[in-house]
Amino acid sequence: MSEQIRSMCKSLRLAYVSEIYESIPFESPSQFLEELFKEEFRLRDQAKVQRLIKNAKFLDSKSLSNYEWTERIRFPTQIDKDGLMSLDFIKQKQNVVLIGAPGTGKSHLATGLGRKACEMGYEVRFYRVSTLIEQLEQALKQDKLPSFRKKFEKVELIILDEMGYLPFSKEGSELLFQLIADW
Repeated sequence: MSEQIRSMCKSLRLAYVSEIYESIPFESPSQFLEELFKEEFRLRDQAKVQRLIKNAKFLDSKSLSNYEWTERIRFPTQIDKDGLMSLDFIKQKQNVVLIGAPGTGKSHLATGLGRKACEMGYEVRFYRVSTLIEQLEQALKQDKLPSFRKKFEKVELIILDEMGYLPFSKEGSELLFQLIADW
């Protein structure tokens, strides 16, 4: 591959073309370009999903594909399993609260929904509540609360895990409430 092609692709911000153009079969100029650009878009989408998953900061790699749906899971009348998995609650800006005893799969389900949201192009953040409160308190002490809160402007799904397991200060709970209320 010529350095000139690599340089031109870089200038045009075609991240993958210089790596894949030799693997695309050539039947006609238009077919070649169409296949080349389709592959560029596919690889860009794949990279975007990986970036969204990385930015979400999930604690593990659990997904919906290995989540065990049991009869113990109950849904309110306005939503069912398919409705939850469609992620329509994100578009409708609704909250989902998963309640249950430790070890019942709440974190697994929340992480799985978050990963699916990333795969669909949504900006997601995953926090243990105690960690988020620590970060909020630290930002307040360092006079950086506005910039910390600014990080949430483009986030479309916030997953708050392990709420209620650890006690936190009145100030911390107020900061968390304010963040959620303003979001």
